[in-house]
Amino acid sequence: MVLELLPGNHAFLLRAGVGWQKGLLGKATVNAGEKSHAGYTLLVDQPVIVKDLPVETNFSGCPLLHNHKIISGATVIIPNLRIKKISKNRFLLRS
Repeated sequence: MVLELLPGNHAFLLRAGVGWQKGLLGKATVNAGEKSHAGYTLLVDQPVIVKDLPVETNFSGCPLLHNHKIISGATVIIPNLRIKKISKNRFLLRS
């Protein structure tokens, strides 16, 4: 999943990813507050690894993650990332 921080810094937009429900890319948003995985990553300004989201204590998973039954993952900040879709499930990432 690739998230873009939206103007105002209150939400992220789901920009790219594989395995998400149809119609979510470019439309779904995630809260950027410190209680979300992505927002917590901004707060601590370093990569964040989650081994078991349902028992995580630093933040709660957003509905997008819970609805897709995501259990583990990692987040990292990539400044000035540009994404180009090159086919149905392939993306070119450039910073």
